[in-house]
Amino acid sequence: MDELVIVVVVLGVAAWLIWWIVSNIFSSIIEAGQNFQSSRKRRRDALQKWGVRPKDTRTLEERNEDIIRSHLESFHINGSRSYHESDAIRDCIQDIADAEGRSSEGPNRTFLWKWNQTATPEFLALSTSLSRRFGERSRELSQAKQKQEQLEIEAKMRALQEKYAPLIRAFYEVAERKVSLRDDYGEENWGALQREIDLVIQKIATKENAVDYSRWKKFPRAMPNEYKQLSDSLDQSFRVRHQKARFERVPKVDYRAMTGVDFEVYLTKLLERLGFTDIRGTAATGDQGADILARKDGRNIVIQAKRYMSPVGNGAVQEALSALHFYSGDEGWVVTNSTFTQSAKELAQRTGIRLIDGHELSGLSRD
Repeated sequence: MDELVIVVVVLGVAAWLIWWIVSNIFSSIIEAGQNFQSSRKRRRDALQKWGVRPKDTRTLEERNEDIIRSHLESFHINGSRSYHESDAIRDCIQDIADAEGRSSEGPNRTFLWKWNQTATPEFLALSTSLSRRFGERSRELSQAKQKQEQLEIEAKMRALQEKYAPLIRAFYEVAERKVSLRDDYGEENWGALQREIDLVIQKIATKENAVDYSRWKKFPRAMPNEYKQLSDSLDQSFRVRHQKARFERVPKVDYRAMTGVDFEVYLTKLLERLGFTDIRGTAATGDQGADILARKDGRNIVIQAKRYMSPVGNGAVQEALSALHFYSGDEGWVVTNSTFTQSAKELAQRTGIRLIDGHELSGLSRD
């Protein structure tokens, strides 16, 4: 019984092997026939489309320039550039081989790099030249595509700028105040610029129901290109506006709308336009009565800034005098948008502190 089972199994395996071999042989024959028919059809189509190539002393490339130009014109980029270049070159070479009556010498459906290893010198020279020409065409198409994509990005960015123009104008004002606020070393606060850009971009993205901006900060590549472009544009345009503002007349301002910090920024810009140098702020705490330190004509000026709605009293003069000694200054000033009390004027006259009220400040702004 066991022997019978073994015989049945062996016969079954043998039968399966015979079936597999025969079916593969038939499949190969059918595939070969299909390839032959396909090759004949491709050859007929090539002859019908391109005609028989003249046999002369010109190179394959010269004789078949019309075929090459047709393939170059229909060539397009979609996905991997190198992959489509290779396919386009292979198909072009095969069309030329068909038109030349040398179909068997073409690459057919073989990978171009593999076919190049066994190609005849004549076809290899053609392949090398076509690689250069299709490469140039590919770069042209890539550049045109990139240019078109850039135009689309810029159009989307301009649409955001127009839609949120009031918000962007507010950004310029806020960023100007924060950047212009000098530190103890006389440096402007440029670190505030990117923070303000991030904030205004986040506001716009939120209004547009876009992805959470905090996620974009963690994954910058996830940020839509129009927002990246807008961020760069705000940075560049702010720097241009800020630099230009340094040489423009200080505009008329509404002191009532200013905070104390805004007033200090305003004075800093005014002093810069009037030719003062080494302008710097003092720490918010422990400033010893001074808000701004500056230098002009070799003299160190210690300035107390007072944005008041009522007259400034002699306490400000005492603070300026204390700061003058602490910072070893040559002159002490108290500058206000308002006026000074009579006692402040008398104390200033006795201590040598210069008082600049709102009327004189307006005059300086118009100079």
